[in-house]
Amino acid sequence: MELSVNFKLPGKGKFFDGDWAFSVLNVYGRKIPFSLFFLDELGAPPQALKLAVLGVPLPSISYSIKF
Repeated sequence: MELSVNFKLPGKGKFFDGDWAFSVLNVYGRKIPFSLFFLDELGAPPQALKLAVLGVPLPSISYSIKF
């Protein structure tokens, strides 16, 4: 599950408007595959070579500027 909250800040008398975004990926903290790499050899089925697992909630903050 992912949660996200966005706040719009009007640029009263300024040259730009801004948006704040706060989000949390993997809210429950379950082990989910974050990235998976495959080895693809001719004549053989693809095999998983490396698996990176994300097992903690991952928060993020971003700010977007609109001119």
